[in-house]
Amino acid sequence: MITKNEIKIIRSLARKRNRKDLNTFVVEGAKMVQEAIDSDFIVKTVFYTGVQAVPQAEGVRFEQISDKEMNQVSHLTTPSNILALIRYPEYEPDFSIIANERVLVLDAIRDPGNLGTIIRSADWFGIRHILASVDTVDCFNPKVTQATMGSLFRIKVHYMNLDVLDDIRKKNKDFKVFAAMLEGDKPSTMQTSGKSGALIIGNEGRGVSDEAMKWVDQSVTIKRIGEAESLNAAISTSILLYEWSKN
Repeated sequence: MITKNEIKIIRSLARKRNRKDLNTFVVEGAKMVQEAIDSDFIVKTVFYTGVQAVPQAEGVRFEQISDKEMNQVSHLTTPSNILALIRYPEYEPDFSIIANERVLVLDAIRDPGNLGTIIRSADWFGIRHILASVDTVDCFNPKVTQATMGSLFRIKVHYMNLDVLDDIRKKNKDFKVFAAMLEGDKPSTMQTSGKSGALIIGNEGRGVSDEAMKWVDQSVTIKRIGEAESLNAAISTSILLYEWSKN
């Protein structure tokens, strides 16, 4: 059974402020719910419709609801038949670890679909940490979580001022910072960076900010062959991560 108050609360989680206040976000769909249960995240409640096989997990509340009720709580245009409420994760960045890994840095990414796809690509190419500027869209936005296809449960996204890159470089003198720009060197130059470093992806409209450029060692660009003005931020990220992964 689901109460009217619970329906109201779940609908309110579309807003970042409410998600933070309630320390809770939503995922929908069988794959996403299963990924959440299999992860280290704490799944609070799972709502589902119909007679179907549902994942089981100790300490998780499972409630069957009607199709009408699922339509009321779903954040999707076409509701799924299963939805989960999940507690915000508690993790702090360990810069001594991050300084010796390859990390992705996001400078004011605003589109939820882009962020979700970027997180999914980062997961594919073995990136474990994303440093996001405070004005980057919330990774627990329902549109972002769906676009990650479960990768959100394996990637740690840290929101902070990007001047933290200076502190990271002090911990590892070989930590090199690259930036995706319209003009720069070939992406293959990133392959010389070793096992650590950062790749900055800028805002969809204005690119990498002047503030973030202060920490950049080298700019890289994807060669344009046609006439398009620019590449989508998520597509650019995937191409550059592929080039970076070649060594």
